[in-house]
Amino acid sequence: MSQVSQIQTIREKIDSVNKQLISLLLERKQHSKDIGNIKKQLNIPVYDSTREKNIYDSLKANYPEDYDYLKPIFEAIILSSRNVQH
Repeated sequence: MSQVSQIQTIREKIDSVNKQLISLLLERKQHSKDIGNIKKQLNIPVYDSTREKNIYDSLKANYPEDYDYLKPIFEAIILSSRNVQH
């Protein structure tokens, strides 16, 4: 297999992973909306610093070697989740 065809094969795998990620992110978005609705009913602020700290602490504990890669991704996910809760 040539290196060019190897690249294509790997890109196809990435495309498949992207589809899975999108599906999971959209599921997460719905859960965030649901939480937002409950927070509105209970008059609870959207921002929960303890929850966010726990997410980052868990990432660091479970994926220490990939933390610097994962943290900015989760920052974007969490920001988007907060935005759909408003």
